[in-house]
Amino acid sequence: MSLPTDYNNSINKQLNLAAVFPLNTAGVAPGAYGFFYDGTWQRVGTIEDFGEYQTPSSPAPYRDSFNYSTQHIKSVNYVINGSYQVVPEIPVDAAQAAIKFTFSASNQFQATLNGLTNVAYDLSIFSKIAGQVRTKDKFYDWRFITSVIYAESVVLFGAESSKASITLNGSGTALTEYGEFSLSESLSFGDDEEMSFKHIGVLSPEPYPFAMNLISYSKHHSDKIYYQRNGNE
Repeated sequence: MSLPTDYNNSINKQLNLAAVFPLNTAGVAPGAYGFFYDGTWQRVGTIEDFGEYQTPSSPAPYRDSFNYSTQHIKSVNYVINGSYQVVPEIPVDAAQAAIKFTFSASNQFQATLNGLTNVAYDLSIFSKIAGQVRTKDKFYDWRFITSVIYAESVVLFGAESSKASITLNGSGTALTEYGEFSLSESLSFGDDEEMSFKHIGVLSPEPYPFAMNLISYSKHHSDKIYYQRNGNE
């Protein structure tokens, strides 16, 4: 399987949601519709195409944090004092430190997020447009986004290659907090090899779209709407 497909499957197993692949977040919003190709979201339009508009809900707390790492990622701790020195544990008072992550299998990734909220549409709007949707060719392939899980802060990295590596830099305090799934603005990426994606956004003014709830319309039953939790379905 591809990295986007594995990423989507992994997040779905953890949260029962469809994942937004980090390289393809554009156009992800409540009320958008489209389809998935090889694990990535492809936007077609929004419910405004059917003459409807709705103001999304205010962000509602979803969870304080989320952390997930695939099995084949190893880490080594360093303090930086002119050169990189391997340490079993990074001292909190270290001015400069780093964690190097190395991959030993393909399609590996790590995701750490803070401040997750849910922004949703009222489901009644999707029943309202059902008749119009069903007049469109291959409407049953479309997935409509009913809500999006956004993160206030995020550190994500992943790779298709089994020989990939990446370094996360920061103070001893920042990296210690990272190990406790709390993200600091002082974190930054250092050297990397063969990475497919990497993203840091801490306390960003634009929240990061991480996952979503989806629905689709039945091909054969005009009164049925399906809840699609996995973009690979």
